[in-house]
Amino acid sequence: MRWLALMLVAHVACILDNPDFDDATSGAEGTTTNLSVTSTPTSSTTSSTTSTSTSTSTSTPEGSESESSGAITGSSTGCEDGDEDGACDMVDNCPSLANPDQLDGDSDGRGDLCDVCNTPGFDDDYADYDDDGLPCADDPCPHDGPVPPSYPAVVGPSQEITISGVALNDGGSFITVAPGEAFTLKYSWAVNFCACPGCVTQGMVGISEHPPAQCFYNAGSQNNCKDLSGAEEQVFTAPAAPGLYRLRSRRTWDYECKPQAPLESVESEFAAICVK
Repeated sequence: MRWLALMLVAHVACILDNPDFDDATSGAEGTTTNLSVTSTPTSSTTSSTTSTSTSTSTSTPEGSESESSGAITGSSTGCEDGDEDGACDMVDNCPSLANPDQLDGDSDGRGDLCDVCNTPGFDDDYADYDDDGLPCADDPCPHDGPVPPSYPAVVGPSQEITISGVALNDGGSFITVAPGEAFTLKYSWAVNFCACPGCVTQGMVGISEHPPAQCFYNAGSQNNCKDLSGAEEQVFTAPAAPGLYRLRSRRTWDYECKPQAPLESVESEFAAICVK
């Protein structure tokens, strides 16, 4: 009712200020008939303005918050991010596994967490090293194609061990064998164990993740910090499961050779066999 009173006062003031005013639509001075008609669009306009203002007030902060976010993430950009690591699938170098750091140590375009081929010299997942039409990451035997590659002639020093002159079954540094088949490994070695001068040191080779490994060196501290070398011929047995298996070397500091010692150093890899 307050607004009706205000409108009535305004209406009366208008008549007093304008003696010639002709209120053709009103039945008598002070009635509310004309005021009601006049106030209808005013009320409608006010309601429309309030609605617009409320909508603007609600949307502006949300838009501002979205624009102020500097993180390039799947949630802020609206792109697909299947592993939820903050990198859109279209640019994620490991889209199947979360790797927020996106590290790619060998710069082959595939993140370290998803890398399949990581041997020095054979570390590009997309390269076809043996010319058989398959990229390394999809090739179960990346050395058995029409143009087979081979490992470097000299590998090392890795953990103070250098391996050279590798021959598998009197051939090169890669062969294909049947499951469970015995094969011969010939190689030359050179060492200078000085990282622990007082230790009893061993040098070992074998099939990575498939012991037993075999010793080529085991000596006390009197032989440490000296350039020593030799040659070996050893027989290994291929694993029963088909696949690619890598031969690596390892230094240990024990009083005896331990065949179960893991051969984990990728840099020490000097040969491989494909079991099929």
